[in-house]
Amino acid sequence: MKLTDKNFHQTLKDNRIVLVDFWAQWCGPCRMLNPIMDDLEKTYKDKAVIGKVNADEELDLSVEHGIRSIPQVMLYKDGELVERFAGAAPQRVYAEKLDYYLAGIESEEVKEEVKEEVKEEIQEVVEEKLEEKEK
Repeated sequence: MKLTDKNFHQTLKDNRIVLVDFWAQWCGPCRMLNPIMDDLEKTYKDKAVIGKVNADEELDLSVEHGIRSIPQVMLYKDGELVERFAGAAPQRVYAEKLDYYLAGIESEEVKEEVKEEVKEEIQEVVEEKLEEKEK
């Protein structure tokens, strides 16, 4: 996904996990990362957003995010920066980090479901006890 100053912040806000590649056309390592990012985008299609920011075209975003060298890959969870990778890395490095944060989100969701179920069970027991007292 191409990210610009028009959609960057909204993308972070709307998605739990966003991996952003700051790159430039003239950068050799950036061009090596392009197929990796494309593959990650397909692999994590319904789980995370994989975005690309052209650092030359989006200077304000580059400055805002402290990009001093490229490629620079940033991983955001719930809109907050949680990981920063300088230079190009193998695909497995990014995949392992994505999996780590996605597993954390899944764990949070399971905990919330269990918490909700326990609340419902407690409410049922309380209602039963109140009915028994009324009899």
